[in-house]
Amino acid sequence: MVKGIEPKMPRDPGFLDAIKKLGAACKDTIANFTEREICAVIVQAPGMAEHVMATPDDLAAMGLTKLTAMDGDSGMIVRVNDVDPLPTTLSYGSLRAAKPFSEQPGSVEVAPNYLRKTYKTLTPQQQQIFGAVVQLAGRALIKIICFEDEGLKMAVALKDLPPSRARSLMVPIVDLGNEMVAGATIDAIVPKLNPVRGG
Repeated sequence: MVKGIEPKMPRDPGFLDAIKKLGAACKDTIANFTEREICAVIVQAPGMAEHVMATPDDLAAMGLTKLTAMDGDSGMIVRVNDVDPLPTTLSYGSLRAAKPFSEQPGSVEVAPNYLRKTYKTLTPQQQQIFGAVVQLAGRALIKIICFEDEGLKMAVALKDLPPSRARSLMVPIVDLGNEMVAGATIDAIVPKLNPVRGG
């Protein structure tokens, strides 16, 4: 886990260079471990976590098997890069007509013009749903993005194993949050989130 190395902009080359230097410095110490991960804690601009990207070649050069980004406000991993080949990318626009939880091939990419919402800016009910999604997705999570497009949207990219492939979902976070405001408990909401489970 590393603090103090943060992306300043989407696809920040300086961020990845700093991570590469850190990975190179640790390479000999961690060489004998099967799993070798660096987790960057993103505090200054948690919305930048979605843009933490490293290719399998980048990870191999650093001697890592995984590079993750943690939302510094929630303590949850919201972006995962690992040694598997990068999944097919699917633009958010192609998901718009899909019903909630309709599976889509590929890993969702939300265009930069959409306003991102971080964990800290969500309502308490939405924060609980966010946390439940991260927990249910577990090791299958690639990334989770909350953004504004005529209301709050939540896009989740997941990896199904085996074989390694990606799928994207649109989680109805506003509807589920409203159910909680009306009296539903998170325990009642979690079964509705089953499509988010990886595997």
